[in-house]
Amino acid sequence: MGQDGKAQQIEQQLTAALKRSQILLYPQLEGSVIKMESKPVMVGGDVRNPQILQEIRPLTLVEALMLAGGPQGDASNSVLVTRVNSNGQAVSYDLPLSKVLSGTNKTDNIAIHPGDTIQVLPGEKVFVAGDVKSPGAFSLQRDQQLTVAKIMALSGGWKANAKPKKAVIVRDGPNGQRMTIPVNLPKIMDRKEHDIALESNDLLYVPGSTGKAVGLAVVKGVGGAAMWGLGYLIIRQ
Repeated sequence: MGQDGKAQQIEQQLTAALKRSQILLYPQLEGSVIKMESKPVMVGGDVRNPQILQEIRPLTLVEALMLAGGPQGDASNSVLVTRVNSNGQAVSYDLPLSKVLSGTNKTDNIAIHPGDTIQVLPGEKVFVAGDVKSPGAFSLQRDQQLTVAKIMALSGGWKANAKPKKAVIVRDGPNGQRMTIPVNLPKIMDRKEHDIALESNDLLYVPGSTGKAVGLAVVKGVGGAAMWGLGYLIIRQ
């Protein structure tokens, strides 16, 4: 309904109310809409320019994301759209970002409603440190699983002087406590032991033969979680 239609509807409602209350027997009213309050669309999370969009026309999800500069390079493959349904309940839709951006499927590139909140979820990562050829942080993509064998391939494998039989995974436990999981890398790579799936924020640490100094030097720049994890391991050595 346009502004003129809303003004006419308000006129009719006020006229009927005045007649019922007998304040005026033949009221003649004329109204106009000065300002219409809109429900903004908020776009945030891992986007380049978080925005509050005052919706002036129908938008699709990909259009709203582009108005916010698009996703950051290290964003996850999940975009969350939260809206209030007709029953007043908040409902969230977790959509694959890659399919939304491709525009090939209209069921993913949904229409945006006034008042919607759009969040591109931050990318989850696992860390590799110690005597490996390319230590660093590696992204966990939606619907993909990184295992110890895969992460060793991505990091180039261990160095000649490493101790791969004494590698460990540092992981956050269910109660917030850190735990270490022993890993025998040669047996996993030779398929003599079951490969281990990595979880978000895991740190795979491969010790070296030269001791703590090399481990600290290699891990610099990997990230806070990995630095903390390495410190934890060093304390236990």
